[in-house]
Amino acid sequence: MTDRSFLNAHIPDLVARLKVDEKISLLGAPNWWNTTNIDRLNIPAIRMSDGPNGVRGSSHFVPTPAQCLPCATALASTFDPELVHDVGVFLAQEAKIKSSVVLLAPTCNIQRSPLGGRILAAAYVNGLQSEGVSATIKHFVANDQEHERTAADSVISPRALREIYLYPFMIAQRDAKPGAYMTSYGRIEGVHCSENKKLLTGILRGEWGFEGIVISDCRAIHRHGTYGADQALNAGLDLEMPGPPRWRTQNILLHCLSSQKLLNRTLDERAAALLTFVQKQARRNPEIVYGDGIERTRDTPKGRKFCRKLAADGIVLLKNDNNLLPLDTCHVKRLAVIGPNAKERIISGGGSAALKAIYVVTPFEGVTTGAPEGLSVEYEVGCYGKDPAQGTVEEKATIDVIAGVPMDVLVEYTNTSPPDGADENGEGRLSQPALMRGVRLGGCEKIDPEEAIQAAVSLAARSDAVLYVGGLSPEWESEGFDRPTLQMPGLQDEVIQRLAEANPNTIVVIQAGSAVSMPWVDSVAGVLQAWYLGNESGNAIADVLYGKVNPGGRLPLTLPVHAEDIPAHLNDRSEHGKIHYREDLFVGYKHYQARNVKPLFPFGYGLSYTTFSFSKLSLMETTSSGEDFAIEISVTVKNEGSVAGSEVVQVYVTYPDIGLTTPRLQLKGFAKAKDIAPGKSSKVTIKLNKYAVSFWDTERDAWHAVAGQYSLHIGPSSVDLPLKLTYDLQKSFSWVGL
Repeated sequence: MTDRSFLNAHIPDLVARLKVDEKISLLGAPNWWNTTNIDRLNIPAIRMSDGPNGVRGSSHFVPTPAQCLPCATALASTFDPELVHDVGVFLAQEAKIKSSVVLLAPTCNIQRSPLGGRILAAAYVNGLQSEGVSATIKHFVANDQEHERTAADSVISPRALREIYLYPFMIAQRDAKPGAYMTSYGRIEGVHCSENKKLLTGILRGEWGFEGIVISDCRAIHRHGTYGADQALNAGLDLEMPGPPRWRTQNILLHCLSSQKLLNRTLDERAAALLTFVQKQARRNPEIVYGDGIERTRDTPKGRKFCRKLAADGIVLLKNDNNLLPLDTCHVKRLAVIGPNAKERIISGGGSAALKAIYVVTPFEGVTTGAPEGLSVEYEVGCYGKDPAQGTVEEKATIDVIAGVPMDVLVEYTNTSPPDGADENGEGRLSQPALMRGVRLGGCEKIDPEEAIQAAVSLAARSDAVLYVGGLSPEWESEGFDRPTLQMPGLQDEVIQRLAEANPNTIVVIQAGSAVSMPWVDSVAGVLQAWYLGNESGNAIADVLYGKVNPGGRLPLTLPVHAEDIPAHLNDRSEHGKIHYREDLFVGYKHYQARNVKPLFPFGYGLSYTTFSFSKLSLMETTSSGEDFAIEISVTVKNEGSVAGSEVVQVYVTYPDIGLTTPRLQLKGFAKAKDIAPGKSSKVTIKLNKYAVSFWDTERDAWHAVAGQYSLHIGPSSVDLPLKLTYDLQKSFSWVGL
């Protein structure tokens, strides 16, 4: 399309010129990733792409290679809004070389349970949109577990809905104004979110002043996040994705119009919103929207350096007995690298996060190439961690292969439905909702489990230190299903315990998007929570291991000892179509503190190769009351050690008695003191506003701040808060909106 008159078109006039069938076609899509173009009126299509940690492009099966960045939990572990903003900028540039001007990210749902298949969202959105690429913040709202997610009704109290689950979207809307929202599959108050007028029109557009578009979620077989025609349109959902549409067809919508279940003015409103969004993105990116549509790959030394730093900054050092880390050749000359993930390309979770990476540095490659002179590295697998987590029964075969000799493998399969008949799995065998149906082929060297463990233990015993790299993989963490257990798959726990018995200088590196149980934690010398770190996984792990980077990551979630300790335990699955959020406000660290449950590692926790002290706490009042309420807290952070490092300052607020059950400590602000030289100090200032003193008052149907004394607790983690001060709010006030 060479005519660019659409860029200057008057949208109301354009809507008036549209035929009804053209309006209908605009509100659906022709395929997975593009909006509909209308040649008659020179309206172009725009392209969107997944996902949160990289830009996959428009093909699931033949994707254009892309940079894979660390997962959301790794980004959150940095506690660094500036760095996450840079992530948004980087991803916007990646999107544009894929001919996309909309990114389906970020995801900012709440992790009720580490078993759930799911940030600093405002910073991410601002970074993306500063480069002209629209963010699509998702999934609005309460997409916090995968079980029956297309049907389940999330039963949440009004306070919890506002203070916990809508809250991150609210903050993002206030501070970044995302161009688009994606609805979640499930229901709130019995109504699917894509059809929920209270959410989409009342709260999002009415209270928060949102002016962009709302699109539906889309995934695999049961891929449409819409469940009817007129309901979603009347509620305020602008675009049904993916295409071709299931509901927004000519026949169905013309019938809705003739029966007046849908009014022409509603159709016009939705079309106007969609065209306004397309025009905005086309104006920002005319060279992309009117370009050749080719998806390209970008790989530069600068990009690799950024991804490496980003990955290293997200690693959390959880344990470091006797300062074993960083490794040095004065004490460690022989390093054993063991574990199922050491030589694997584990860089991201599955689902929307999956992409074809330009390159991958495995942990073993990073550790060996980055090893200091005088350090020898040897490897044993120890065990595999690839038990099937989903799908049909795995079919296995053993084939003899010869190194360097190609061979053909014939796989016979069918994509038809399984035969009828009862078995021990009942209906579960007869259908796979929300999963792509197809065939997966994989292979690995056949090992004897006990012999593999013995070989690893033998190597550990004759080494100075052991590096075990394990955890999870996209087979275990993805969209469409929840993990069945906190345990790592296979024999990993047994292998780690036996390695530690053979060599107490055992360091465990966990690659996972969330928590895993660690029954061996008291037996090992070190633990690194490495998450999924993207292309540069191996280099980032090596940088922290050898001390090129001082770990500054801090836990963005609480790691439980047992699954029974999790706040949502027994309430994380759908029962008769309902998921009961019985933990209410007590999610994460709030639950552990209220119930006096000792976590494995607490929220905000993380070690460094140096130590820090906090002092000189002060408070400055800028606006004392009302909706403009604001205070500033300052604290000095000093590096007491011998190497440069970064520390996170967290501010928790305790409310006066408001007559309602409320968590004692609530995180309301944080900042990062970065790269403090040994012996030097950094002054950190954190601003708090009305959000820090307000709760959702169900009787007022508004936010409310109660006059009284508020306690402010300051420190590096939720359980280490050495500084405290109080603030007296003189007058109560209420507010709505942002």
